[in-house]
Amino acid sequence: ASKIIFCIIGKMGSGKDSVLRKLKPDIPEISTIVPVTTREKRPGEKDGIEYIFVDDNEFDKMVMDKKFMEHRKYNVMQNGKKAITQYGYPYPNDKVSIVICPYLVYKAISSNILNEIKNVKIFPIYIKTASEDEALYRAINREARKPVPNFREVARRFVSDLSDFPSESEAKMEFGDSIFINYDLNKTVDEILHYIDEKLENIETFRSYGKQYNTVSSTSNTKYNPKSSTYNRGGMNNSS
Repeated sequence: ASKIIFCIIGKMGSGKDSVLRKLKPDIPEISTIVPVTTREKRPGEKDGIEYIFVDDNEFDKMVMDKKFMEHRKYNVMQNGKKAITQYGYPYPNDKVSIVICPYLVYKAISSNILNEIKNVKIFPIYIKTASEDEALYRAINREARKPVPNFREVARRFVSDLSDFPSESEAKMEFGDSIFINYDLNKTVDEILHYIDEKLENIETFRSYGKQYNTVSSTSNTKYNPKSSTYNRGGMNNSS
């Protein structure tokens, strides 16, 4: 593989954005793929940070110019009305990248990599909460703190996630040691850093990327050791 992409996946309320924000100071050599969207910018969002915001014409031109690994249209609730929003996931520019994307986009990118995008390896990072109730509780609380909450969109996304994501047993079979239960943000970030380090260590041409993480994390006092036999992931001991 000449490039690696780590895909952060998780249902609404699982903490994907918080995890990536905490991860970034510890992975300076890994670039973030910023999705492109036609939706309205929300309060507090900055163009080029969470998303690159464009209009429909510019988005359609990017599609025609084949700028995206995958792009999707969604029916959403916006200002109390139904609207269509587009999201696109650009090709990586750097050797190692990380991106947050929906489960179905991850599946599509994985398929495209097999069939169209050569010499790219993809690793999932599947973030879960302890229960669906906890995820919904987090999402509602987060939405309630916004100047103009959009609870209809929260409800739409919650129902959509229930149908889009695999069942508990299917997820265990598909993702295995790529599942992280987000009980505690700092611990979850530490576990993901272990995982990233291990994946990079196992590919000779990328070992220099992984070695930088064998230091004390900025999020905890944990000393990383990719050669350790076990570590705690989501409250369970797993072999590395």
